Amino acid sequence: MRREVDPIPPGDPDPTPGQVMGFAGLLKAWRAAAGARRGRTITQQEAAAAIKRSVRSYGAIERGATVLKLDGDQCEALAELLMLSRDERRALMLHSLGTLPEAAPRRPDPRVKKALQLFIDQQMPSPAYLSDGTWSILAYNHTMAEWWPWVTEPDANLMKWALLSPEARVQYSDWEKHAEVYVRLLKFAVASRRGDKALLRLISDVCADPDVGRIWKTHYDLGADRDGHVFHMDVPALGETVEVVSHVLFPASLPECRLVVITWVQGDESNSRRIDALGGVRDAWADRSSGVRHLTREWKRPAELPRRSASCRTPDEAAAFAGDGGVRLPALSRHVGPDVRLTLSPSNASVIWATRKSGSWAVAEFNASAVLARFPCTGDPDTTTELDALMRTTMACSQQQGDLRRPRATSSRRTRSTRAGVCAPNAAGLV
Repeated sequence: MRREVDPIPPGDPDPTPGQVMGFAGLLKAWRAAAGARRGRTITQQEAAAAIKRSVRSYGAIERGATVLKLDGDQCEALAELLMLSRDERRALMLHSLGTLPEAAPRRPDPRVKKALQLFIDQQMPSPAYLSDGTWSILAYNHTMAEWWPWVTEPDANLMKWALLSPEARVQYSDWEKHAEVYVRLLKFAVASRRGDKALLRLISDVCADPDVGRIWKTHYDLGADRDGHVFHMDVPALGETVEVVSHVLFPASLPECRLVVITWVQGDESNSRRIDALGGVRDAWADRSSGVRHLTREWKRPAELPRRSASCRTPDEAAAFAGDGGVRLPALSRHVGPDVRLTLSPSNASVIWATRKSGSWAVAEFNASAVLARFPCTGDPDTTTELDALMRTTMACSQQQGDLRRPRATSSRRTRSTRAGVCAPNAAGLV
C-alpha cells in the first residue's frame, strides 16, 4: 500500500489528498508543536486515546499506512489535544469527513469586527450592515442608520423589525411578499441548525404574530438568502419610494454571519410594473416557480447622501450637537430604549440620535421627518408633545423647500438633497 507521505509518482492521474498535503506528516508535526506549547511530549498513546483507537492503529495513520478516517467527535477530540488553530481544525475535518459541520454562531473578535466595520463604512453611500446567524445586527454604516434608524437600537434584529414592526409593513411595498421570503429564510436556517436555541426562540417570537404565524403554517418553501433581490421600499429619510438591490456576502472569518449591502438604483420608469431596475422580471424572487428573464434597461446610481456621525463620552456632549435651541426628547428616547438619547435640532430640521456603545456614545443625525415617521401616535401626553415638536419642525422644513423651489428649477442633485430633508447647512458639526 502506498503511504500518504510518499511523493506523488510522476504521471499519477489520481493523487489522493493525503499525498498532496502529507497528512501523516502533518499529524506528527501538529503533535510535536502541541507538545512544545504544552511544555511536554504528546505521545501517540494520548492521541490514540483521544480518537478511541489503539496505539497501533494511530501509529499506522501517522506512518501513512492507513488513510485518516475519523468522525466529527474524533476530529474535535484530536484537534483539542493537538491545540489546532481554526484553519488547521477545518483542514483536519475536511480531509477526514469531506465536509465541515455547521459552525456554531459566535460573535466576532475585536480585530475581525474592526476589519469588517472598515469594509462596511467603505460601502458609503450605499447602506450596509453585518448580522449574525439569527439576524441580530452586529455593525452598520452611517447611511444604513440614516435610512433605517432601528439598527441603532439595543438588540436590533432584522427579522423582528421586518416581520413585527408596523413601520416595516409600510416601508416594504407589498409587505406580505417580503414576509413570505423572510419565513423561507427562517425555515432554511432551522433545517440546517436544528439545535440552535436562539434561532428557535426567534422563530417562536415572530410566529406569535398572527400574520407571520399564518405564513409559517401555509408556506413550505426554503430560501438561503436574499442575494440579488430587487424591490421597492418607502424610505422616510429620502421622502420617496426607491428601488433597491440586496447583495448578501458571507465573510470567510465569520461564515455564519451575513454582510449585506443595499444598492439604490433608478431606471426608466416605462413598464415599471413588469420590469425591475436591473432588467429582470419584477418580484421574481417572490414566486419560486418564475424564471428570471433579463431585458435591456438603462439605470443610474443616485447622488450620494451626506455622512453625519460622531462619537462622544457623555449624552450631554451628544445633545450639544443639536446646537443652540436644541430640545431634549426624553419620552421618545424612553420609547426607543434605555441606551438611546434623542435631541431635536430645530435649526437643522434634524434629530441627534445618540446610542450608548461600550462606554461611549455613538451619535448620528437624522432628518426630523424620518424620525417622526417611525413613532406611532400614543395617548401619553409627554410623547404627544414631543411628536408635535417634530411635526412642526418637519412642516417648517417642507415650507422652506417649497420656497426654495419656486424661484427657479433646481438641479437633480439639489432635488435629491431636498428630498432627503437636508434643509440647511449642517451646523451641528457632524461629519
